Amino acid sequence: MRGDTLDHSETNKLNEVVTLWRERLMDISWFMRCQNEAIARQANAEDHCTGRF
Repeated sequence: MRGDTLDHSETNKLNEVVTLWRERLMDISWFMRCQNEAIARQANAEDHCTGRF
């Protein structure tokens, strides 16, 4: 964002991360898992309990 250039290893790592996130964004089960985790954490906090939602 500052206009700095990336070296070869940083560019490779960035490409790996971008590829991973693209795969995850196209995977509905990954999205639902993330949604369920957030909802479960909130529900468990409200109910003062732990465990699977």
